[in-house]
Amino acid sequence: MNETMTFIKQKVGLISISTIILLCLIFMLFNTPSSSYLSIFIGILFGMHLQQLLTEIDYFKKRK
Repeated sequence: MNETMTFIKQKVGLISISTIILLCLIFMLFNTPSSSYLSIFIGILFGMHLQQLLTEIDYFKKRK
């Protein structure tokens, strides 16, 4: 069970990183600097939120 959680964490980490890159590329196409900074910010927040969610899931699994 613990191995699957670490595997999921690695996958989610890759997903959040790729999301940041994807958002940056999309906003780079529009070629406006403010929106690319915004996309980086959104991507970082999204990654942090997923990490928080996973630590909460781990915490609840340990309590059971």
